[in-house]
Amino acid sequence: MSEDILGNNNNGGNSNQPDNGGDTGGENTLDYIVDSEGKFAENFKDALPEEIRRISVLDKYESFPEMVKGFNHLSSQLGKKVEKIPDAESSEDEINEFYTKLGRPEKPDGYKVERELPEDFPTDEKQFEEFKQVAHENNLTAKQLENIVKWHDKTQVAQMEEMKQQQEEQIKEYVEKNRQQLEKEFGRKTEGVMDRAKKTLNYLDPEGEIDKSENQYLKNNAFLVKLLNNVGTIISEDRIKGGGTDIVTDSGLDEQIDEINKKMRRAIREGDEKAMEEATKERDRVYEARWG
Repeated sequence: MSEDILGNNNNGGNSNQPDNGGDTGGENTLDYIVDSEGKFAENFKDALPEEIRRISVLDKYESFPEMVKGFNHLSSQLGKKVEKIPDAESSEDEINEFYTKLGRPEKPDGYKVERELPEDFPTDEKQFEEFKQVAHENNLTAKQLENIVKWHDKTQVAQMEEMKQQQEEQIKEYVEKNRQQLEKEFGRKTEGVMDRAKKTLNYLDPEGEIDKSENQYLKNNAFLVKLLNNVGTIISEDRIKGGGTDIVTDSGLDEQIDEINKKMRRAIREGDEKAMEEATKERDRVYEARWG
């Protein structure tokens, strides 16, 4: 007599087939439990003894091969040493040994992270070293710290890009608004007004400090353009010398005029309308005394 898997025999005698009123439709027990691919039938537990049906682990597997692999893995773990999780009574050495095995570096400088940041992205290395110290004190593994840092960097880069985009849109809107303000006031003369303002700025700011500035709000300010245009009109084109920086002066007034120009440049940079007005009056008095 030969015997199949799960006790199914081929002698037509004693069999462990399910109790279905004596009618199994010609199927043997093995066919009832698994299909040709080894997958368990939908109600395969009905073919098993009642005490086995209640074993919940059977619900974990979808096929007989998966179940065999699962039980093989479990059997391979038998006899292995289980690491004790540190508690309040554990010594510092025991705690350190445990977390070192989990993947925490022995020292904070053991954390190595390849940060993927743009070249112009501001970083604080001192703060990063402090973070590694805190991470080590809280027993973070090297992988955990790496995941946290990469998430943080990715978030910060995205926020910076969003802020830059918003700022560019705001500057564009600001420039357009001030341009419209000038066009509304000067109409077709706007280009001439802006050109005179630029020449005046070159005269008052020979070092080009304002022109080099990245402050787009200052360089595109309608009030500043009008102010420079008025100053340029008073000085007159021949004294500005087409955007040059020199102006013929009597030796006795050179120092006074230079000081007034400094006040005017400072007022322009700071957007101080009152200071600019006072400096303009002072300059007019000097010019009146010199040129009449």
